[in-house]
Amino acid sequence: MPPFASPLVQSQLSTLLLLTAMYPLSPELTLAPSTSAFAQQAEEGGEGEAPDALEVELDLKVDDSKGEEGERVGISVRLPTMPLSEGDEEEEARVEIHPKQPTWLPNSTYTSLLDSLPPLLPLSEGGDPNEHILTTIDLILTTLCPHAPSNLPDSPPPEKEKKGKTLPPKDDGPQERVWFWFPMLHTREKRRDLVSYANEWGLTGFVLAGKPALLCVEGTGITVEKYMSRIKSESWGDIPSFQKKVSERFRKELGPSLSNRAFSTMTDITSTVSKYGRFGDRGEMGQVKRMMEDWGVGEDFRLAVMKRDD
Repeated sequence: MPPFASPLVQSQLSTLLLLTAMYPLSPELTLAPSTSAFAQQAEEGGEGEAPDALEVELDLKVDDSKGEEGERVGISVRLPTMPLSEGDEEEEARVEIHPKQPTWLPNSTYTSLLDSLPPLLPLSEGGDPNEHILTTIDLILTTLCPHAPSNLPDSPPPEKEKKGKTLPPKDDGPQERVWFWFPMLHTREKRRDLVSYANEWGLTGFVLAGKPALLCVEGTGITVEKYMSRIKSESWGDIPSFQKKVSERFRKELGPSLSNRAFSTMTDITSTVSKYGRFGDRGEMGQVKRMMEDWGVGEDFRLAVMKRDD
């Protein structure tokens, strides 16, 4: 076990104290027994040896706006106190952060989340353990928020469609991810229709309103085409034809399995993106790009949007 007075132990202890100050409420933070005993010993001014790692379990709300009924996610934080090289008392602090997979999160999305977690930079490159932990936790919560069941619209399965609803076309073709570009989209009613119509037919993806606007749809090719036709004829029936301009920017075949999709439902993500411009109607594309990368569709997004004028 490393000595209490070593610089590495003191650095990790400082990070531990920051976490306990940030998350003082139960059950937000739980210390491993050895970590709790060491923290108590340090608080009382005692000396001795530290455990090989200080271990913390966080249990955080994915979306604070949902109150106590909202979904939570477990995050393990491990702060090693043993240097990688024996006798290297000046070794820089290491941080290990691992979110646990919620039962409602698809495996593909969880894998993309793990791949998106940034490493801790060395001090020579501006790395800071405390900032790294807080930034990574924020990234985890931001990535999970759109996928939390309480943030998803109700979507009855197609086989339970009520009388009078339009049934999806029969299509056994491969799954595709299609990106559409709108000059402008703001009306909440039209955005709501894009989401509800998609969920009725088992399509997934997202809507990002603004000027311009973006729609990503996952499903079989024929179903996606019929979905857009239905949107134009039903939801947009009161809009002049010259204002119904929609351009397909990129289409990617995903294969036959639904598991190849990146999204589990159709969601309006407009409220999660910062706005700018005179009327606050332009989404911060840098933030959107990072979200796409976190969700595993960054390259598709680049081809669909960043090269739109090619």
